[in-house]
Amino acid sequence: MADDRLQSLGMIVAVVTLPLGILAVLFVGAKVGASVFIVGWLLLVPLLFIIDEELLPTVAAHDTQPDRTDSLSVLKERYARGELDDEAFERRVETLLETEDSERNHDTHSNSREREFACDR
Repeated sequence: MADDRLQSLGMIVAVVTLPLGILAVLFVGAKVGASVFIVGWLLLVPLLFIIDEELLPTVAAHDTQPDRTDSLSVLKERYARGELDDEAFERRVETLLETEDSERNHDTHSNSREREFACDR
């Protein structure tokens, strides 16, 4: 959601820079108008899109990962209410733990590959 706002802000800055720059040229002078264009189009717009593309996806990736404790607590609640019998509860907990282990192994493998690639540079 924050990245959508940043992307929208980048587009607004890109569009608003033109009339502001023209008004600055007409009423203040060419140097101020050029400054508005440079700051708007060559500094703010690229900066906002870089922040949106490079920095925010890493933050969003950490926020969107499913939390095992939430899934486990839901299973426990369903078991306590009697919606799941012993077998189904144990099978689902094992599946949940196996999924977590495989994700952990995949992340470890990916991180080691990234380190190897960085060392090769």
